[in-house]
Amino acid sequence: MTDMASVLTIHSIDPVLSGRISSLARREGKSLNQTVKDVLAEHFGLKPKCGGQPRDNGIMALCGILSHEDAAELRKAQEPFRTIDPEDWK
Repeated sequence: MTDMASVLTIHSIDPVLSGRISSLARREGKSLNQTVKDVLAEHFGLKPKCGGQPRDNGIMALCGILSHEDAAELRKAQEPFRTIDPEDWK
């Protein structure tokens, strides 16, 4: 393997895919080239997604996706509810 960067040309990209890439680039303030490189690197596991978190596609809050820290806090808060009190079943 060489240290030189490769050049990759992609022809006939679907207009919907092209629009999504352009939207992502605008949202993140990056060039199209950098956006495509980042997405490919994340897909192939060469770069973590947003610090290990799922990429925010604009609806994460609606879907209820939590950060690892928030999920751990939620699990800890739910611990008292995991215990079954035998007195409740008499």
